[in-house]
Amino acid sequence: MTRNSIRTIVFLMAVAISGTVLTAQTTVDTRQLFVPINPSKNAVNAQLNGFQRPMMLQHSVAQSAFEQQGKNLTLSNFPLPGNESSSLVLERTRAVVDANTEFYTHTKDGKVKFKVRPVVSYRGTVNGDPGTMVTLHYSQGNVTGFVQMSNGQRTVIGRDFSIQRAAEATPHLIADEATMFNADPLSRFICGNEELPVDEEVAARKMTIPGKAKGAEMGQADYLREFKMAMVLREDIDSVMKRRGESDEEIAQYFVKLASAMAQVYEQELDAYLYISYFEKFTNDEPSGYYYDGREPGELLNEFSLDWSSRMSSVDRTVAHLYALIRPVGGSFVGGIAFLDQLCNKKHRGGYGVSTVYLNASEVPGDPNRSNAFVWDVFVAAHEMGHNIGAYHTHNCYWSPPVDTCQLKQDNTDACYSDPALRRVVDGTIMSYCHLVNGSRTPLTFGTRVAERMRGWVATSTCTPAVTKPMVQITEPRGSDAYNLGEKMTIRWASARVSNVNISWGNSPAGPWTTVASNIDAADRQYLWTIPAIPVPEFWVRVSDASNEAVNDTSLASYRVTIPVVIDAPKGGERFGQGSAFTVRWTKAAGVGNVKLEFSADGSTYEVLGASLTGSSFNWTVPTILTESARMRVSAVSSPGSTSTSGAFAIGVRRFALEIPGEGTFLCKNQPNQYRWSADFIPTIRIQYSTDAGGSWRTATQQSTIETSQWQIFSRNVNMNNVPKGTPLKLRVIDAVTEEVLDTRENLVMDSCDAPVSVSETSEDVPFSITSISPNPATSVVRLSIGSTDARQCSIVLISGDGREIVLNSEVSLVPGSSSVELPLGNVASGSYRIAVRNGNMQVVAPLMIVR
Repeated sequence: MTRNSIRTIVFLMAVAISGTVLTAQTTVDTRQLFVPINPSKNAVNAQLNGFQRPMMLQHSVAQSAFEQQGKNLTLSNFPLPGNESSSLVLERTRAVVDANTEFYTHTKDGKVKFKVRPVVSYRGTVNGDPGTMVTLHYSQGNVTGFVQMSNGQRTVIGRDFSIQRAAEATPHLIADEATMFNADPLSRFICGNEELPVDEEVAARKMTIPGKAKGAEMGQADYLREFKMAMVLREDIDSVMKRRGESDEEIAQYFVKLASAMAQVYEQELDAYLYISYFEKFTNDEPSGYYYDGREPGELLNEFSLDWSSRMSSVDRTVAHLYALIRPVGGSFVGGIAFLDQLCNKKHRGGYGVSTVYLNASEVPGDPNRSNAFVWDVFVAAHEMGHNIGAYHTHNCYWSPPVDTCQLKQDNTDACYSDPALRRVVDGTIMSYCHLVNGSRTPLTFGTRVAERMRGWVATSTCTPAVTKPMVQITEPRGSDAYNLGEKMTIRWASARVSNVNISWGNSPAGPWTTVASNIDAADRQYLWTIPAIPVPEFWVRVSDASNEAVNDTSLASYRVTIPVVIDAPKGGERFGQGSAFTVRWTKAAGVGNVKLEFSADGSTYEVLGASLTGSSFNWTVPTILTESARMRVSAVSSPGSTSTSGAFAIGVRRFALEIPGEGTFLCKNQPNQYRWSADFIPTIRIQYSTDAGGSWRTATQQSTIETSQWQIFSRNVNMNNVPKGTPLKLRVIDAVTEEVLDTRENLVMDSCDAPVSVSETSEDVPFSITSISPNPATSVVRLSIGSTDARQCSIVLISGDGREIVLNSEVSLVPGSSSVELPLGNVASGSYRIAVRNGNMQVVAPLMIVR
């Protein structure tokens, strides 16, 4: 992309939004905030696979949306995997720095102060779903954060340093985290605290300190504590970030964003206001003098502790934390280490920790500046400072019983039990090791039991004073519940410097607000509300200072009033082809009988498709109309006033055209092939090839089903390895649902191509290959077909995301041609793996997903 083309995009956007006026309650169309980059065929980002969306952040729109707005913001039409029109429902959160924060950098002239402009931070949900999480942070021309869906899938948002910024816009990438890294980065995170000695007596005494339940505090300002963090950056971080063009201020702002994401959890769960009191970064002009780096976090922690305990006791802090660039050794990723239970201790081996950061480093050769490791950078420090507070890993026996049993000992027994059958893998928490065994589902939360203990430890600390700024915070419920009319809701809150509170409800995060109760004693900390006949299906709760309505807190997500029947599909955003078949689905509450189903072509006038349907689905033939605003709605026949309506979807003429490869060209047997198309009203396709003039067809891509919204992919199926060079080929694209042939190529040929830069590149031809894996994903058993040029003995191993190996079969005899091997998976945890076939120093690998 040229600078002129970037400027053209910015100019067009400026024209498009010139009449937009943003208000305190704002909805911003993400299509105006982020403009897609259409790369040239030769550009690096033309080869992005999976869900990766190169974008240009429009500075003027971003400044208006983030810097000039009030508490609530919705980003509509936000692209996420599976729904490119999602809404991020956001709430502005407290800044972690203020005018008293000290920022220092080291130069040739020594240690100097510098200025850092504010970072604006938000937390929220996707489409109001309380099972999702959003943390988003804005600084000048830069939006950083991530979205976590209810299934654990994370989408990261951040600067794309592989493309130069323009005066009016900055390149960003919105991408699926696992796709970007080819694995979940957290699956490699190991904490060094397992190697530190533990004082058994102190540990036992620590666990006797009472926890603090959020609903049971008797005071106000005595339970909201200020947690002051001193943040130090080793010089290798400054070096990497400077090389990609970032200034001192931008470097500091990135780490302020990390602290802001941690603060959202610490404040919500620990009643601790995380605040950066001191920031210092070393540079190559004046380095830290620390001999150790991210290769040995434990030794680096010892150096840091000795240094700060001897010369930095004047810095006001609860903990001091050193960041260094991650430097894995032999595939090991010791992400961080911190001294346990050392809040307020400025002596050696006191309140100190070390975290390694990925920044935007990528493992893709030739493209080191695109990947976004914000999740890792947040999670590791949140975990290590949890140790400073006093929290053990959640598989540790000191929890008595352990919170989870995800982690195994070296003898493959559980951490606290001798019976492996007692092992139970859960989603995990910040202090768990569950991310090592269950992929990307570890959420950014401490969990109820751990948070209760940690609140008690923070509250009894000598250097976490009560906050003084008037505030109020809803603690329960957070918006994850559904209520029946007349049911009781217990509303709990935390407050400081507030005497009385008002409670109200509204049909949106911005109101208007209807009074529930007034002038309630803030020290009561809770109010029991009977849900009245609310004329809306969902609502928000607000608790505010009775003397100053500007001091308030609104529930993170909406609460739901249970309705009899809910439509499941379509959800909205789909594009259906005329005449195609679709199954409309809904869920009925217990005791609900027949259902009425209606369709609207314009979103307002409905026609009845079924007046009294008995089941939970309806086979619908899409009508021959053109619309962008169609909707479906369902209602219980016994309760016609309670309807559930889908989002808007489109209907139109099906269209598909294959653009690349062209007729008379070739496919590569040993490298990813480019496929590009234009399409509409066809959701998914399959690309197949034939070596026998169309007599039989095989999948040409790694994934069998492809979303047409991707518009192009670079992919190759491993079965192409066995097709001789020069073989004539036919290619076809079919509808993944109807199997209708959409386009063909009649005259292609198989070729062997020069290798581009690739993470799977091998230096020599291997005389055997994995030709098929079935099923994939697998549950209890997987079958491999292996092609070989001659007879040989091989072993088959499973490789986890953090490099650990599980031998599935150490002696497999291959015969010339094809061999089939069946492998049991009963003792293997769910997750993403690579399966490898090895002979001597040669191996071939393929991806394998195990699900339960």
